[in-house]
Amino acid sequence: PDLIALNLAHSDVQILDDLGRLFFLEYLSLAGTQIRDLQPLSNLPLLRTLLLSGSKVKELGPLAQSKKLTTLDISFTQVRSLEAIRDLRQLRILRLRGLDITRVEPLLALKGLRFLELGTVDRKTLQKIRSALPGTHIETTIVVENL
Repeated sequence: PDLIALNLAHSDVQILDDLGRLFFLEYLSLAGTQIRDLQPLSNLPLLRTLLLSGSKVKELGPLAQSKKLTTLDISFTQVRSLEAIRDLRQLRILRLRGLDITRVEPLLALKGLRFLELGTVDRKTLQKIRSALPGTHIETTIVVENL
């Protein structure tokens, strides 16, 4: 139970039920797994880094209480809404490559964000983000005129 880092990336793990008992967990990688349900992670108060890229996750709701989260990678997942992470004020690094996100307003509330990685984004949306988060380094794959 004193485990602080766990790397399950590209493993066969599909269910996280037992992770809820790892109260001291600060780092968790579930990249490239079949994980869909993040509910067991709502019991991890010290979680700082969560890597989910390439997983089957669709919903971020269980992360809304992860107030210590500083790094989140949800690139190439099935996530469509960022609403659940709007109040994660400690978030510093956010990776969103390969996502089909249409509403960026939740990002605008993340004033502490220092690094944001996006995929394809239209110029108007990029300007909106840059204006709201002037201290954030933003990397994009492609900037287009209109999406």
